[in-house]
Amino acid sequence: MGQDKERLGAENERLRSAVKELAVINEILTMVSSTMSEEEISRHIMKKVVVALNAREAAVFTFSDDPDHLQPVTFVRGKRDSSSQVTTKIDIRVAGWVAKHKKPLVINDVAHDPLVGAASTEPSSLKSILAVPLTAKGKLLGVLTAFDSAKPAGFGEDDVRLLAIIGMESAQILENARLYRQEIRLKEIQGELAAARKIQSGLLPTSVPPIEGYEIYAGTMPAKEVGGDFFDFISFSSERLYFSLGDVSGKGLPAALLMATIQAQLRVIVNREFNLPPGDILTELNGVTCQLTTSAQYATMLVGCISVAGGDMTIANGGHVYPLLIRADGTIAEMTESGLIVGKFPQAKYESWTCRLNTGDLLVIASDGIQDAADAQENQYGEEAFSRFLVSHRDLQAEKLYEAVIRDVDQYRGQAEQFDDITLMIIQKK
Repeated sequence: MGQDKERLGAENERLRSAVKELAVINEILTMVSSTMSEEEISRHIMKKVVVALNAREAAVFTFSDDPDHLQPVTFVRGKRDSSSQVTTKIDIRVAGWVAKHKKPLVINDVAHDPLVGAASTEPSSLKSILAVPLTAKGKLLGVLTAFDSAKPAGFGEDDVRLLAIIGMESAQILENARLYRQEIRLKEIQGELAAARKIQSGLLPTSVPPIEGYEIYAGTMPAKEVGGDFFDFISFSSERLYFSLGDVSGKGLPAALLMATIQAQLRVIVNREFNLPPGDILTELNGVTCQLTTSAQYATMLVGCISVAGGDMTIANGGHVYPLLIRADGTIAEMTESGLIVGKFPQAKYESWTCRLNTGDLLVIASDGIQDAADAQENQYGEEAFSRFLVSHRDLQAEKLYEAVIRDVDQYRGQAEQFDDITLMIIQKK
């Protein structure tokens, strides 16, 4: 009879503990939302830990995402009163130990414990510590710690189990909050990039000013949401047309910002003096760009001018991919005259040179995104294939030829990712 009574008492005590544990978890789950910040969630958890374990205070450390360099990024303490016997050194040692061993730490005699006993030079009445890892999906997110149990013997097995359960549920809540925050930030970034792409596309010309005797078409395909390639046309009459095509180093927003700046400066220079030779334009533009770029930024670009009166085309090249002159009979002239890249050498001077397009000739200007396009095996499309395709399709109208080139490059690349911006301009003498 006595044994049955003891078993019944033990079972009742186990049930009471289980009910207590469930109540604590339920309170945490109902009070905490993943839309809260990690600090807000941690403060709610601390209040429950202090009460549930009858501890003087509790703390939460959350770590950075880098598993090789676990640096605390969030630290929140909850206390039963305004006093604290815990020093920063003790916090760091406890968190470091749990992060290293990834299991609970129980210390019920702090003064004589080798891990934290000598961590503070100040007298302290701190007696006991219980810490558990915060782990979600196998990833260590942080450490949950309780200090100074009200029980004379310190923290027991029931406390370890309860804090471990709280830690497991809290870790999942914190992970959900982190993922929610990332999702919100991703949506913000996507919105910013969409706006940037819309602005950037608005900076590029939607049509080519008409110029007698020529058929011209150009377009660009950014590798990212926004790109560093650009092209432009500037004209004040049907007798004279300036054109440009450039490729800014890098990708994404930094390249797009520099691209927009260079394009704006180019328009300022041309609009100020409409008869400048392309070499003089590029020389002045380079000087301005050198003042605006960092040491890692630069651009390659080509500036040209078509004059109906003279019948010639004048071009200046700032380190850009050589343009190709496809004659009506299918022969190719690679125009190798070029200067330095733009934005790196303030004293650089650029020369203008002239070529003549006869009826049926094509001048093709491209960014390196076409020749450098690669398939899944990283084999590049290359200059030879590009030239061969242009020759075999030279009778197409400029826009149709542009579309055919882009289609051929896409087919060659297959499922491989487009890793660089693609820009192409075709000038066709009727």
